[in-house]
Amino acid sequence: MLDERGRELFKKKFRHQIDEELKLYVRSEDPGAVELFRETAEEDVYKTQAALSPEFGRIVCISCAMIKGDELKIKSYYGDDENMILSDFCTNVLNVYDILCLVGHNGKGFDFPYLTIRMLANKLTIPKKLQVMNLKPWEMPFMDTQQIWQFGNGRHWASLDLVAYTLGLPSPKDQMDGSQVGGWYFGEIKDAILPPFEERIKKIAQYCEKDTAVMANCFLLIHGYNAITEGKIKYSIHS
Repeated sequence: MLDERGRELFKKKFRHQIDEELKLYVRSEDPGAVELFRETAEEDVYKTQAALSPEFGRIVCISCAMIKGDELKIKSYYGDDENMILSDFCTNVLNVYDILCLVGHNGKGFDFPYLTIRMLANKLTIPKKLQVMNLKPWEMPFMDTQQIWQFGNGRHWASLDLVAYTLGLPSPKDQMDGSQVGGWYFGEIKDAILPPFEERIKKIAQYCEKDTAVMANCFLLIHGYNAITEGKIKYSIHS
């Protein structure tokens, strides 16, 4: 949770969303009524929006995939200790493999900057692959399937689920989507009885692994290669 300074900074950054949320509670112009529900509105916005901002969110799972021949091997680092998740990911992946580039769907706009900022927040050294501050755009060691999918149309945007649908791949969101991760983590899904934390965090990791597998197959199909069949995908988290 945030300290007093963090709460004030959060309210400044998300003041528009908080004001919009207040409208759902308050049908009156009475200032007293507005203040009565302001804290509730702030809490609602925190639960739905904080995770989208690396300054206020936290990482509970990192799933990555490597293609070896006709197999796709997926590994996840997950749990309740963000520092350990990030440290293990750097130690076992980013600082070990000679990775030509990192690939993600909206990776340039979200995943890779998010990872870097959370590493700084956890007082970790940024791996060389994420040290992009002084690089020109064409020197960035990232490939983004969302940008590739634009095919020159910079105004076009498509979710991973939509790209997968267009390419005839199964949905990675059949059991959970990104908007539900926070609810699963905190155990707060409306009208749902959720399992204990250990099982919930495992479900989040399974969702991340499926998302990663679909993204990898989208990348392959876009570049003219065959998708890797389900039997050749080696998940690290099993049901």
